[in-house]
Formats: sequence, structure tokens, C-alpha cells
Amino acid sequence: MEPGAPPTAATLAAWIRLLLGDQFPESTNGVWQPGDGRPLRRLGVALAGSASVAAAARDASVDALLLHRPWWLETLPPEMAVLAFHEALDNRLTTGNNPWLAAALGFTLGETISEQQDRPLVCLAHALQPLSVGDLLAHLDAQFPGSVFNIWKALPPSEPIHTIALANAMRPTLVALAAHRGATLYLTGTLRPAAQVTLLQTSMMAVGLGHEAIERWGLRWLTTAIQTHFPIEIVWLD
Repeated sequence: MEPGAPPTAATLAAWIRLLLGDQFPESTNGVWQPGDGRPLRRLGVALAGSASVAAAARDASVDALLLHRPWWLETLPPEMAVLAFHEALDNRLTTGNNPWLAAALGFTLGETISEQQDRPLVCLAHALQPLSVGDLLAHLDAQFPGSVFNIWKALPPSEPIHTIALANAMRPTLVALAAHRGATLYLTGTLRPAAQVTLLQTSMMAVGLGHEAIERWGLRWLTTAIQTHFPIEIVWLD
């Protein structure tokens, strides 16, 4: 493929797998429907497949669809390609092993403190420069505009933050381990009541970004990365 040329579905899928990691199942992290092999100039994007997304894709005349969850997608024209990235997005572009989110919040991703099936479940991230709770909440507002966060045990806005835990799960053992390793804030998608008592026994606060909000952040980040490398128009369909 020439530099700057529109990719095919297969080329784009291979590029995303190289970016996010090729250890994820190809059946749900790659080409879901091959299409006719045309260069992709208009890419429809949505979190999940549905009848309404399929209808919007047809109306928008996109060359291909990029979905996080491809299930429940109504039949599309055979010439339209579908790319799905489920586990890769969950594991690399939500909370957890996500250096890009850490950087957007003013941190650098550090060591893993918990793994599941050889994949990082909780990672520590360290502040690049002095940061307060108020600063971090402002960064979160900028990265997740319009979102309402769930906050447990709010700390004073001036409280300094040196280390946070980016977590793909919230369990008592994970919360205790993050606090023991010096995290001031536990950042995850959904706050779990089973871990609340443990959190209250630590010096940490916790912020739940919302399951769908963090998935949308990941999909937005991915489409921005795609557009920096390929001349593709992005059409949001949901």
C-alpha cells in the first residue's frame, strides 16, 4: 500500500492489531465481514452493532464499519466490510493497561500490580509533574465531556496525587494492593459495592468513569489514531 493511500479492510485490521496487540482472538479482533476489498474512504463507527446502526451505515454509504461489539448487527450489503475489535479495545483502550489514557491525564504508565490470564488487570501510573485532585478531575472532565462520574471518598481538591491505579476491575484485594503500592486514586469503569469497605479503610479515593463512557473514549482515541495514518473520513453512527 502506498503511503497516504486509503487502506483496505484487511490492511486496516492488520494495522490496528499491530497497534493494540495481536494476542487477541482474530474472530472478534479483526475482519468480521470481508466486503469486496475496496479502499476504505468512509468508515462508519459505533460501539455496538444493531439494526439502527446497520440502517445508518447504509444511509451514509460507508465503505466499512468499525465496531466494538459486532453482535446483533443486521445484514449489510456484502460489499460493505465490518471490522470488530472487542477484547483488544477492552484490554488496551479502557482502564488498565492504557498508556494513552495515562498520558492524557498527565501520568506515565508504570508497573502492573495484577494480571488475569497473562493480561494486566491493574496498572500504576505516575504523575509526570505535580498534580492535585482538582487538576486530575479537570483532566477527566476534558477527556470525558458531559460524563457524570461516580466518586467514593472524595479527597480535598488540593490533595497531591503522585500515583493512580488504572483498573479494569474493582475487588477488595485489588483495592488493598493498589493502596499498599502508593496509589492515591483508584480509576475504573464501574465502582463495585463489594470493594467499598476496603476502599474506606485506605487513604485512596475512587472514581468510576462509567462502562460506556470509557469504551467511547477508547473508540474515539482509536479513530483519531487511524486518521493520523490514513486518509479516511470517520462517520459516527450511534
